[in-house]
Amino acid sequence: MTVTLEEIRAMQARGELCHNPDAPEGPDLPDEFWNGAEVVTPESRELISMRVPPEVKAFFQGESEKGYTRRMAEVLTAYVRAQRAKS
Repeated sequence: MTVTLEEIRAMQARGELCHNPDAPEGPDLPDEFWNGAEVVTPESRELISMRVPPEVKAFFQGESEKGYTRRMAEVLTAYVRAQRAKS
């Protein structure tokens, strides 16, 4: 089953995703589990200021104002990748 990020956000908003402190612990992982693990440092991001039309901001805010600039950045990142793939 594939779930989109928006579907996960909607589930969280409805309270369907929560931590259950009474849930059983998962299995102990053997030491070999971590042999292929890599530390991945997240890319840094630059802070910018940008003017956008009100309807663009409203679209990305959708039902929640929280995280709308991240959603805008994700769309811009996807556009850049698509343009680079064309080249």
